Amino acid sequence: MLPLLRIAAALFVVFGSAQSMAETHALIVGIDAYAHVRQLKGAVADARDITAALKHRGVRDVTTILDLAATRDRVLAQLDQMTDRVQRDDLVIIAFAGHGSQETWGKVHPPGVREGELHEVFLLADINLPTSDGIVDPRFGGSARERIAGSEMNVRLRTLEAKGARTIFVSDTCFGGGMARQPLFKTNIAEISYRSLPPFHYGDGQDPLADVFAALPATVDTDTAFPSLTFLAAVDPLHRAPEISIPRGATTKRGALSFAFARIIEGTTPISRSGIVTRGELVDYINATVRTYSENAQDPDLRPRANFDRAVIDVARDLSVGMSAPDNAAVSRTVKIAVVGESLSLRRAGRKGCSTCVLRRRGTTLILSLICRGIRSIRPRANWWPTM
Repeated sequence: MLPLLRIAAALFVVFGSAQSMAETHALIVGIDAYAHVRQLKGAVADARDITAALKHRGVRDVTTILDLAATRDRVLAQLDQMTDRVQRDDLVIIAFAGHGSQETWGKVHPPGVREGELHEVFLLADINLPTSDGIVDPRFGGSARERIAGSEMNVRLRTLEAKGARTIFVSDTCFGGGMARQPLFKTNIAEISYRSLPPFHYGDGQDPLADVFAALPATVDTDTAFPSLTFLAAVDPLHRAPEISIPRGATTKRGALSFAFARIIEGTTPISRSGIVTRGELVDYINATVRTYSENAQDPDLRPRANFDRAVIDVARDLSVGMSAPDNAAVSRTVKIAVVGESLSLRRAGRKGCSTCVLRRRGTTLILSLICRGIRSIRPRANWWPTM
């Protein structure tokens, strides 16, 4: 049996980085061309920038939805399909640039909240907002369905957490972090547009999503319930998200949060070159960059405010294309060996710091990996053979 195992191992050995086992998935939404509410100027540019950065770094599973293509059904379907593809320890990036707002829960609401309480919503391109009396006027066009409640997103985030994914949610909207008001800081930036609309409510019998909301589970504290989630909101609970010129004087507008995040993915920041980007490094860089470009008009809300040493992005594994490994970094490299059989072990020879682990079973094929830290590459060794 051993010679057969040796032949199988030789045929199935694949050399590469750990990215070949952990994948990166992204859903990017950007909306400027709102059909029935005030249009924006830089949300599509934000989405395209993040998309280009991801593709530059070799991420293949990227879905980008822009402007009127961003319908509720399409966004949620793409998010659910992406979630189905996710496996343990994959990196998931969800980015939304567009209008955010708040609405009050009506008589129909999830458990754990009360009628009249405010909650956050992402507004999609064809949204029809109600009048001040909560009435939907069909003459305005669009549909009251074209919005996604934060509670609906939390259901998807809970699924990603249960699957063991690392998730980064980039919310470049207003109200992503809670209540809002005018910026506290004075600024010299002229002609700022904001990604916000006033709070609203749908009257009894006016909300086409009432049945959806009634079926939602009780709300949870995402800071504690989803430890693998890193949530990046453009503003804290007291501010609005501006669209600004980056660099100053540019004719186009941008969201500072999206711009900063795209530079991290692109690999042009010091923390991108460190091998592992921790939550603390991500928070520090985003805070400093957003405040610089907004001239202190914007305070991002970055959560959870804990576990700052948690690894958020493994550059070598999640974003391996377009950057050489740092000379002194502890970079993981992996040998994958697929062997037909029930079990095996690997006999190591002369490689310090190496270990083996079973990743997953596919039918009768057992996939194992040999992970060595602190080396730039791995070459086949004649004495690395499976033994029973």
